[in-house]
Amino acid sequence: MMLSFTLLPHRLVLFVAILLLLTLPGLRAAMVINEIHYSPSDKTRPTEFIELLNFSDSPVNLSGWRLTDAVQFTFPSNTLVPAQQTVVIAGTPSSFLTNFGFAPLGPWVGRLRRSGANIQLRDTTGLVVDEVDYRPGFPWPTAARGEGASIELIQPTLDNSLGGSWRSSGYSQGIVSSNSYLALQDPSWRFRKGTNEASIPTNAWRFLSFVEDGSWQTAQAPIGFGDNDDKTDLSKPPWNVPTPMQNNYISLYLRRPFVVPDGPLPTRLRLRVVIEDGCVVWINGREVGRLNMRDKLEKPFDAGLTGRPLGAVAHKAVSGGRPVIQELLVPTRSADLATGTNLIAIHAFNSSLNGLGVSIDCAILGEVADPTPGSPNATQVANAPPQIRQVDHIPLQPAASNSVTITARVTDPDRVGSVMLEYQAVDPGRYIRKSDAAYLTNWISLPMNDEGVSPDLTRGDGLYTAVIPAGVQTHRRLVRYRVVAADLLGASVRVPYPDDPQPNFAYFVYDGVPGWEGAFKPGDAGVQGRVQRFPSDLMRSLPVYHLIANEQDVNRSQYDSGFDGVPMPGALVYDGRVHDHITFHNRGEFSTYVSGKNKWRLHFNNTHELQARDNRGRPYDETWDDI
Repeated sequence: MMLSFTLLPHRLVLFVAILLLLTLPGLRAAMVINEIHYSPSDKTRPTEFIELLNFSDSPVNLSGWRLTDAVQFTFPSNTLVPAQQTVVIAGTPSSFLTNFGFAPLGPWVGRLRRSGANIQLRDTTGLVVDEVDYRPGFPWPTAARGEGASIELIQPTLDNSLGGSWRSSGYSQGIVSSNSYLALQDPSWRFRKGTNEASIPTNAWRFLSFVEDGSWQTAQAPIGFGDNDDKTDLSKPPWNVPTPMQNNYISLYLRRPFVVPDGPLPTRLRLRVVIEDGCVVWINGREVGRLNMRDKLEKPFDAGLTGRPLGAVAHKAVSGGRPVIQELLVPTRSADLATGTNLIAIHAFNSSLNGLGVSIDCAILGEVADPTPGSPNATQVANAPPQIRQVDHIPLQPAASNSVTITARVTDPDRVGSVMLEYQAVDPGRYIRKSDAAYLTNWISLPMNDEGVSPDLTRGDGLYTAVIPAGVQTHRRLVRYRVVAADLLGASVRVPYPDDPQPNFAYFVYDGVPGWEGAFKPGDAGVQGRVQRFPSDLMRSLPVYHLIANEQDVNRSQYDSGFDGVPMPGALVYDGRVHDHITFHNRGEFSTYVSGKNKWRLHFNNTHELQARDNRGRPYDETWDDI
């Protein structure tokens, strides 16, 4: 870059100098937009805020400065931000104070939208000092939309207009910070058989203060029977004395104290529950979740028997012979959590008195994933990894034997060291769930290049390219992929980020809808004139939806009433686009399981909602999170 100079009045020289500092590549103003909380998980608690950071070595006077565009706010007189310190502006200061414990500036006029918004910081002259146009979903973080997190700048000198400069709060290096309070297969659970109520009053056993009677025993989880994989097997000695669980009692009561060390409390608990068939969970006497239960009613020890309210639905999600872990996210305040000893209590149910099996185990993690206003960003790193964005594949929906070109724009101030493509082929009839062991292992790596060597078009333009060979593309195969990049100093990143509920990109190989024919009545197929035939060009003029899932999950959802309402994992392909790792379940009980109608309800992931079209092919104004 070449600069030429002329003699100018000193005020104009100063203005030009400031303008150059704000516009030259790699140079940033001292004040930056550092954290944005735009979509709280609790819609009744408006805690949205914007945090600014002065990362210079001198104080900055914000008096008369303004926030503009999505929100409007003018900083009051004497707003001085010390060096390396922050200032927080909230939309509703009273709610912010209640939630975070200190008073911010505010309120502002306007709103931070869940769908994205532009925020500008202007000085007293109206000059834009910093600007962020955030969006939910890749290349921006995902968990910040409605899951309780904020987006945090991982390094103040980065270009904060790029999504890769931000992470969801609590995700250090992309992984949420956590501490284990209770592990699976713990040997110190206290439990009793559900032959009568565990306590009088019936909720007393759920509190730490409860004094157990002689019916409680110590045992190792998982506790249950039916699969020969329970550490405490209630069908075998000594646990089947005087009677085994099957045909004798339908529920189990479990208690386990756990300790939260001194120091800051976690912002939420992640409960990893292995359950067959259903359960209700309390922490410190407060109900925090239910899994595979039919309703929200209070459950007696014999729920489902002798006219009592029904207990659990028959449910056993199994992967590779092992039960699948289901998760509950519990805000700290919902669990009345405190440092020191706390208590988890679980009431586990079989689906019926003669049900074929029951099993229960639970791990507890404490996670820090909430916003950090007024404190250093938990996601901050000394060396930021490469920025990855504009990830795409061509063609959008390939046919069999097409090669597929994958591109990604990758940049880094320390120079990009390597970029790799990882892909996973999922064959028809062999859907791989995200929870399956095969999802973690069955990936093939290919280098991506920016050398101007085929398939890359232009050397050094930051657009890296690789080709998935034509032989990989077979009719009705789902192909997942992701991109991994590292800089020359060793910092690396893989996209999509770990907070994304769809942690891979994907495409679906499809040769098109074939022709179709059918008779009006069974037995008429061989009768002339009784068969209707529809050519492939007519069939291909209609919108096509593919639901891809494990055969057992589909059969249970649509043909086994024991799985009424139980979410199953799968993928939906519509308009050539893949919505991977969605969930589905039956819609309606009588019509599905008695009348035989296949009726589905599909739930799409956060930031991966369905862009549906009307009968004329026009996209609807709003995306759909379920259908």
